[in-house]
Amino acid sequence: MKPTALLLTLLPLFSLRAAETDSLPSHPIEEVVVKGYKFELPLRDAPNKVEVISARDILHTPAVHLSDLIKKSTAAESVDMQGMTGGIEFRGFSPGGAGTNTYSVLLLDGVPMGTKNAAATFLSGLESVEIMKGPFSALYGSGAMGGVVNLVTKQSRDCISGSVSAGYGSYNTLELSAHAGGWLAHRLDFDLSFDYHRQHDDYKTGHNDLFRRTPYEKEVLDRNSYGMVYPNTGFDKKQGVLRVGYDLHGGWRLNLYNNLFHAGHARGNGTIWGLYDQTDKRVLRNYHRLDITGNAGNHSLRISPYFGNETSDYLNSGYEKTRSHYAYRTFGLVAQDAFRFRTGRLVFGIDNFSQRYVSTQSREDGTPTAPYQPDYYNIQTGAFAQLHLRLFRDRLIAQTGIRYDNTWFRTTATRLIDMKSSGKSYHSVNPTLALKYRPVPLLGLHSSIGRGFMAPEAFKTTGRYALEYVWNGSVSRTEYRGNPDLKPESSLTVDAGIGATTHDGSLQADVTWFLTDHRNMIVTEAAEDFAFYTYVNSSKSAVRGLEFLLSYDLGKSLGRDFSLKFYGNYTRIYHSSMTASDGETPIKYLSPNTAAFGADFTSRRFAARIGGRYLGHRIEDNFLYMTGPNYENVPFVTASGIEVRPTLVNDRTITLPDFMVFDCYLSYMPARNLTVAAEINNLLGENYMERDGYYMPGRNFMIRLSCRF
Repeated sequence: MKPTALLLTLLPLFSLRAAETDSLPSHPIEEVVVKGYKFELPLRDAPNKVEVISARDILHTPAVHLSDLIKKSTAAESVDMQGMTGGIEFRGFSPGGAGTNTYSVLLLDGVPMGTKNAAATFLSGLESVEIMKGPFSALYGSGAMGGVVNLVTKQSRDCISGSVSAGYGSYNTLELSAHAGGWLAHRLDFDLSFDYHRQHDDYKTGHNDLFRRTPYEKEVLDRNSYGMVYPNTGFDKKQGVLRVGYDLHGGWRLNLYNNLFHAGHARGNGTIWGLYDQTDKRVLRNYHRLDITGNAGNHSLRISPYFGNETSDYLNSGYEKTRSHYAYRTFGLVAQDAFRFRTGRLVFGIDNFSQRYVSTQSREDGTPTAPYQPDYYNIQTGAFAQLHLRLFRDRLIAQTGIRYDNTWFRTTATRLIDMKSSGKSYHSVNPTLALKYRPVPLLGLHSSIGRGFMAPEAFKTTGRYALEYVWNGSVSRTEYRGNPDLKPESSLTVDAGIGATTHDGSLQADVTWFLTDHRNMIVTEAAEDFAFYTYVNSSKSAVRGLEFLLSYDLGKSLGRDFSLKFYGNYTRIYHSSMTASDGETPIKYLSPNTAAFGADFTSRRFAARIGGRYLGHRIEDNFLYMTGPNYENVPFVTASGIEVRPTLVNDRTITLPDFMVFDCYLSYMPARNLTVAAEINNLLGENYMERDGYYMPGRNFMIRLSCRF
């Protein structure tokens, strides 16, 4: 690292961002509680590896959406791509080249969020974000192989209060937000919020290298990419949230939660060189949930029906200009009972998670064309039971559970796709066991083992269909056939660790070793005569790694009215392998080293945070790979006339360079209800990519003014 760059990283420690709250209260801080176990459990008693991002941490972290927050707060790998697409990776379950959220489940108050896109979110109105690593299919079914992200929303139950804020920043970016909540009348309370974020101009890439680059790394990064305007990367999004709660007699309560999200003109250029078609995407999502909760003796009951509808409209400006419409509908029900007894709890219940996917596509003139895949249903119904025990005067915490899932699939008739519809069902049983033992009050030994699974989409298991593509005036036809013998993907994860927490919570430390075996991975495979393509279970992977966590709050340990917190998260994957028909290779799109670290200061009028993130080398597919004769040293020229990587076009894979990025947050409260804040992202102007060809923004800033009432 350059000495000047190292010096610059220390400067933001003198910068301050005030919290939009009253900063630190003088009374003791409440115990951190985890709600993702389907009941409230103190964080210190969680037998699995769990990290909680508090409301204060959310406020002090420069982040535009959920995946942005997670990658800057924990040592998890997250992928953000322009066009508002984001995915999260835990313990080697890579989000892949497309950056979608596949092997972790997104929850809102313990209920499916109704989206797989971690970038199409806001962070306001949240009490906390819970990161639960490991297999949680025993609680949440399909997809919870790598972990669970549970967003906990605010429930204001006091006098009405709120805030309004406005901000302006780089790339002609405008932010507006407002929130109000509290008691409306006796027994009746609410939360209402609105958020708007618009980046009008295209962003610029970074212009610096924090590390010395090898000739190979320089060629991968490309000499033309520094300080370059990334075309077609503007976007805007807005969200409205309304929660209404009512206290019934006898300790029962109703909560109606409604969320409306809209993204307009979320543009994408493909890679920075425009090697893929430009797109203009619009996303509209509405989500509605009713929570009925109450206590009957030792029973804590919950019934939560929910419905979500997410539509995406794409305008593709490629050779064949097309318009695509996708509708992803989710609906279901959670019904559970958390029975309390002297030494613990028994949580049991049933839930249903149903998905309906519909798509249409047409040319620019309105002529219908075949969409990229058939319409389908996936309906998952599960029954679960979890036993939580506190033994030997709370020195031993034991949790064991099991879940049975029945998943039913069906492809449906789809316009302009020549196909046969059919259905199929799967059965899956997934157990789990987790233990935590305290030999002394401040020290905890923890271990867990569990199975996870991922059900395939319906079109991969049933029916057959054919797609036609028109390119450069010629028509090509590709046939796909579902594989009725296709099995769900499965995993086995084991972890063990040791952690320490002081009584006042000022010091937290943990080291966890984990092992994950991922089997029956689903890939696309051509028939021997290339007459059609199908889907097979042909791959498996193995990941071994270590996770380190350290956090120390000097102010809290001294009992002062300020907080000075130092934190660090580091994940080291020392073994990763993928075994397929062509042999064993390292896992692509996975970095062996990820880290998030920083320092945070908060007083009554000032607050400051500097955060760093490191992502190590990772292997990816080379999007410039060319088949045929030897193209070595043959210039590859994009549509914009720029020569790109002439010596790397023959490589099927490339290795992306490592990078380190710093952000800082600063603010001051000149008056009790007024906050002036600023944030700087990519402080040192690092030029880096999270996916090959998708360069991230360079140094940029945001100034914000907030007022409370």
